[in-house]
Amino acid sequence: MSRNDRVAKAVELYHKFHGHEPKHIDVLDLTDHDVGLDVGTCLGIMYETIRDGKKEKFIHQFAKNSRPVLVCSFDGTQLYLLAGAYTFTPDGIEDI
Repeated sequence: MSRNDRVAKAVELYHKFHGHEPKHIDVLDLTDHDVGLDVGTCLGIMYETIRDGKKEKFIHQFAKNSRPVLVCSFDGTQLYLLAGAYTFTPDGIEDI
């Protein structure tokens, strides 16, 4: 899949989740760190966003078999979720 195809897919998912088009698009290299530490199992995530013009808060508690590993970059500046059995859909985070 080309980068343009990946951007188009991301924009489509953004629109389906938020209910509006993104104001701008940033293409990021998400592999800034090659060394990290295992913090532990991620039990859940809380986040706030604008969806269909309204501010909404989401709390997702991962099912036991879906939980990703929370990893911190070696310098403590970035958090990552690794593995786990989940997907991000127009409804938000869903366990698989």
